[in-house]
Amino acid sequence: MLIRNLAKVVVGALALILNHVATAHSEDPKAPIKVGAIFSVSGWASIGGQVELNATQLAVEDVNAQGGIAGRKLEVVYEDNHSDLAATVSAFNKLVNKDKVVALLGPNWAEFAEVAAPLAERSKIPMLTASGFSWTLTKGKQFVFTDVPDFNVQVRPLAKYILGQHHKKIALLHSSSTYFDGISSAMRDTLAKAGAPLFKFESVNPKETDYRTLLSRFQKDGVDALILFLQEGGDLAAALRQMKALRYAPAVYSYDLAYDEEISKDRRLADGVVFFSYTGEFSPALRERYLARFSMQPPWTVPKAFDNVFILKSAIEKCGTQPEAIRNCLSQTDHQGSSGRIRYSVNGNILDVGDITELKRVVNGEFASVN
Repeated sequence: MLIRNLAKVVVGALALILNHVATAHSEDPKAPIKVGAIFSVSGWASIGGQVELNATQLAVEDVNAQGGIAGRKLEVVYEDNHSDLAATVSAFNKLVNKDKVVALLGPNWAEFAEVAAPLAERSKIPMLTASGFSWTLTKGKQFVFTDVPDFNVQVRPLAKYILGQHHKKIALLHSSSTYFDGISSAMRDTLAKAGAPLFKFESVNPKETDYRTLLSRFQKDGVDALILFLQEGGDLAAALRQMKALRYAPAVYSYDLAYDEEISKDRRLADGVVFFSYTGEFSPALRERYLARFSMQPPWTVPKAFDNVFILKSAIEKCGTQPEAIRNCLSQTDHQGSSGRIRYSVNGNILDVGDITELKRVVNGEFASVN
C-alpha cells in the first residue's frame, strides 16, 4: 500500500472541483439519486476493492427492491481507480464534476482514502470509507467518515500476545507507507507503554526486497522476536525466504496475511508466523448470501461496505439530497446493521468499537486460531 507524491496529486485536483461547491444538484422528484463509489477493482489492491464493490452492489439491490430512497431509485456510479493514486483523483473529479453525485462511498484502503479525503472536504461531498484509516484522514474535516478504528485498536491483540511471550529483544521492520507507518508506530508505542520498548525500529522503501543486511544485523544482535510489517505481494515473502537462507529463526509476527497474494500462493512459507487478522461483527444472513452469490468467504469489510449504503440512505431520507445536509445527518448516525452498531465521533471516526482483529498462526500452510 504505497503513497507517492500525495501532496502533488491532491493539490492538482483541488482546482478542478472548486466549481462543484456552487453547483446545485437535481431536485427532480422522479430522478434517481446519484451516489459515487471508488474501489480498486483492478491492480494490486483489487483484493480489497472488489469485495467492497460486491457488498455495495448487494446493498443497492436491497435498497431499490424496498422502494429506493423516498420513492426515488438509488443509482451508484462506480469508478475503478486501478489501485493508483492519480486514478483515484481522476475518478473523484469525474464523479463530482460530471456525474454530480451527492455523496461518495469508498475508496477502499488507507492510501486511496487519504487521497480522496481532502478533495471531499474541499468540494463538500460526504465520504464514507469502509476500510480506509490514517492518523490524518478525518482530522480537521467535516465531510469524511470512516468505519475503521485507529491503528492502536488494530494492533492491540497482537501487542498483548507479544508482551506475554517475554522476548529479550524485539525488532520491527516495516515498509514506509500510510498503512504500514500507521500500524508500525502504533505497535511501537503500545509496546513501549507496556514496558517493552523495541530494540530496533527500521523503515524501508516499499521497493526494497533485499533485507539480508538488516536481517543479518538483527541476528548478530540477538533479536529473538521480529515484527515484519512489509509490503504485500512479495516483500514479506522475500524477507521470510532470506531469513531461512540465513538460518535465522526468531519468533515472527505480522499483519493480516489473507491480504498478501504472494503468501497466499504458498502459505507454508509463513509457517509459524503469528499475525493479526481483521474480523468483527458479521450477520450470518449476509455472510451466507455473499458466499452464495460470489462463491467466496466474505472478509471483514463486506458488512461495513454493505451498511454504509443504508447509512447513506437513512441520511438522505432524513435530510434531503443536498450534500451539506447529508453530512449533517451522517454526523448523527446511530445505525444497527450487519456489522453491528455504527456511530461516529465529532471528527468522523467510528465509536463503540472493541477489538477488530484476532490472532492466527500459520500451521502447515493453514491459518489456525491462536487462543
